[in-house]
Amino acid sequence: YYRAFGEDAKRWAGLAGHVWPMPGLYVYGKEDPVIIPAYLHNIEACFDTIEVKTVDARHFVQEEKPQEVAGYLNAFLHGAA
Repeated sequence: YYRAFGEDAKRWAGLAGHVWPMPGLYVYGKEDPVIIPAYLHNIEACFDTIEVKTVDARHFVQEEKPQEVAGYLNAFLHGAA
C-alpha cells in the first residue's frame, strides 16, 4: 500500500475538481505517523457533505478506540438513513 502512494497521488490529481455527491465520514488518529493532517487539506471541497473525526489513537483507530469509532460510524449511518 505504501509503495502505491506515488500512483495514488496521480489518481487523486486526475480527480481534481470532482465533488463526490454522497456523504462521507473520515476517521483518523491524532497520533497516526502515516495519515497526517496535511493529507486532509481541502477534503471538504471533495464532498457535498463530509464529517472528519479525530480520535486519540495511532494508525489502527478501530483497534485502539473501537467504541469511539463505532459511535462515529453509528451516528453517521443513522443520520444517512
